Formats: sequence, structure tokens, C-alpha cells
Amino acid sequence: MLLYAGKSDNVNFLLDLDHRSKTIIQWSVAPATQSRLIERGTAPMERRIEAARKCQEAGYLVRLWFSPIIPVNGWREEYARMITELFAATQPDVIALHAFGWTNIDEMTGCIDPSLLDPWAVELARERRGEVEGRKYRPFPHEVRRTFYRFLIDEIRRHSPATPISLCLESPEMWQEFGDELGRMADGYLCTCGPTCSPGTAFYESRQAFAQQRT
Repeated sequence: MLLYAGKSDNVNFLLDLDHRSKTIIQWSVAPATQSRLIERGTAPMERRIEAARKCQEAGYLVRLWFSPIIPVNGWREEYARMITELFAATQPDVIALHAFGWTNIDEMTGCIDPSLLDPWAVELARERRGEVEGRKYRPFPHEVRRTFYRFLIDEIRRHSPATPISLCLESPEMWQEFGDELGRMADGYLCTCGPTCSPGTAFYESRQAFAQQRT
């Protein structure tokens, strides 16, 4: 069974259940500025991490989804801090990376205060809007999303070389760049929620074995 905790920390009612080690819980995690100022009304970063820690301690399998990745000012420093705190508290089964998407840059800056955002990412999104027009991974062009992923993959690997990482809702071009490194196969890749990604399946075990080779 897969439960989506989303952006919540409301997990205490789960801790004493007899889940028989057959339940996965997935969180959407975001750094401090995003979780507090953009995702208002949700649990802030530290409380989500603590909720994941408690569930892992209670025997649940924990998965994390960096979603959506929003380039606030100082996003590298904020994500580095978050990743450090995540691995100090948990050992996630899989981490998925998902750039902010499904909308154009004008709509994005209409609902998120532009002063919070990295000017470099916003400027490139405006300049190259035609590159991603109509795509699910808009508003950020390939160069911006690739920069996100390169930084985040390197930071995750610094703390845990063997943790499987996937890209969510990405382009074939992006998978061409990162697929060999992340272990993409012709029949798919290990993500946080797909039907072949349950522990015990041959596909799951093969992808975990691939990740272990990095240690």
C-alpha cells in the first residue's frame, strides 16, 4: 500500500497501526522559504522531515518527492540544508525530483511573488518560453531544469550514494542526459509511485541493486 502524506505532518495516528511492513508513505518535501512562504497552510520543512522520521521509526518505508522544485533566491543553499537534515533523520527508499510545471512563466509569477525567485531562472523562462510551450514541464527550459537536477543529484549522492533517484514528468532529452547515471532501463525506471516500484518485484530489486553499485 502507498500512502501520500503530501505536505502534511499529521501522522501520529499511523504510528501504532499494524501495517506489517507493507505500507509505503511518500512526502512532498520543500526547503524553508518555499514551505513557509509559498506553500502556506502546509507543514514547514522541519515538521515534514520529523513526520517522515517518526514513520520510518515505526517501520514504514519512506519515500520522498522533491516537488515542485521552485528556484527561490538562494535555492542551492536551502536545498543543501534540507538534504542534510533529511539524511540526518531518514533513509528514504527512493527520491524523485520534479521541477515546477504545468503552467507558463507569466502564470507562475502571477501566483508566486517574483521577488522570492531566482532572477536567472525567471529570465531564462521568459526568454525561452517557446522551447517549452505546451509541455507539462514548462515554464523552465531544459538548461534551468538540468541545473536543478545536477545540483540536487550531487547533493543527494554526497550524503547517500546508494539512494535511487528518479526524474518525474521529464522530457526524453533530460533522460538522455541523466538516464545512465540514474539507472533508467528500456522498460522504465524506479520512481516513487509506479506499480512496478513496490518492494519484492524483480524490477524494484534490479534498480536497488543498480543503486547499491555506487557504494
